[in-house]
Amino acid sequence: MKDKYSVEVYYPGSHENAWVTFQSASPFLSISKGDIINPGFFPDANADSMLRVTSVEHIIWSLANGESQHKVCVYTENIEDNFDARFGFGFRP
Repeated sequence: MKDKYSVEVYYPGSHENAWVTFQSASPFLSISKGDIINPGFFPDANADSMLRVTSVEHIIWSLANGESQHKVCVYTENIEDNFDARFGFGFRP
């Protein structure tokens, strides 16, 4: 039995249009609401774009052959790519 894992990152503000999908035989690290994603290497990405995760949905099911599938849907919004977005307002080293 070979389990399969996938992560879909959706276009900002969309719950229907996945921007990219990643697949693996191993689970991905967790992604949570509020996390920041740099889409710099996504297709058609603007080099200055930055995304914040607005919600995460897990879909888990089994196939007839006994394999398990786990898909993580990551919904996002655009944010400014700046120091405060990355580290929080008022934080300065």
